[in-house]
Amino acid sequence: MYKLGVYGNHLFSRYNPTANEWQIAELQQSGFNYVVLSLLHVNPDASLVYNSTFIVQDGVFVNFPYLPDLLAKLKSTGSVKRVLFSIGGSGSDDFTNIGNLLNTADGKTALIQSISALQSALPIDGFDFDDEEGTIDANTLAEFGAILAAPNNFGGLFTTYCPAFLAQEDQWNEALVQAFEVEQGRNQPLSVEWWNLQCYAGGSGNDPVSWGDNLPKNAGVEDRRAFIVPGFSGTQDPASIRSTFAQFAGKGIGGGFIYTFENMLPTYSARNYAEAIVEGLESKKR
Repeated sequence: MYKLGVYGNHLFSRYNPTANEWQIAELQQSGFNYVVLSLLHVNPDASLVYNSTFIVQDGVFVNFPYLPDLLAKLKSTGSVKRVLFSIGGSGSDDFTNIGNLLNTADGKTALIQSISALQSALPIDGFDFDDEEGTIDANTLAEFGAILAAPNNFGGLFTTYCPAFLAQEDQWNEALVQAFEVEQGRNQPLSVEWWNLQCYAGGSGNDPVSWGDNLPKNAGVEDRRAFIVPGFSGTQDPASIRSTFAQFAGKGIGGGFIYTFENMLPTYSARNYAEAIVEGLESKKR
């Protein structure tokens, strides 16, 4: 089964019953099986911000009283089975802040409390690490992922990595190796379930097959090409997306995602895009 995802830029970040219900219906019938809410930010004091609005402050879920029911409804029926928050993005200091918090006992406690408040309020399944700060801190990604995955913390949240720049490929690979080593030492399975490889904007020109083949053999990944889920911009029309994914037909790639939900509408439906990804990947079987 392919991993089929869509990023929602500011998705559900404002309460609008008519728009929210339409968004849910559109996603439920889309064929996408995971949705990434973009972007979550981590402040130096461990408070969390969803785009420009606090969502956890002083260890308490705030400002989004409608979101628990919306996400529960989104996952209640239809194709969407998993919901993640994406942390980071261009110009953010989120992973620097996370690293600093993990370096002190009080900071680590505050970060765990914030994530716990978010998870207790919302039916989320994991977090997408979109570290675009210039230098990937493998220790931070590995330790944070292991904390999220620890059963005694959150019941085992999973993570995805969202690489963008080819120049950072070795750094992402090192982070994956370290994550595997940390979790092996704690008798936990690898927390990183797949990579959402950006093939648009700063990631334009990334070759998913090459990224898969270059994954380290000592990182706990059994099927390296299937571990890579490439993403392209929703500013492409479905025919272009179909043609793009046809390049990877028969090469073992694990699926695909679209950035963003908002870009593909209203000219086309979300379902048009999910179908285009699958049709492209399956094109050599016809």
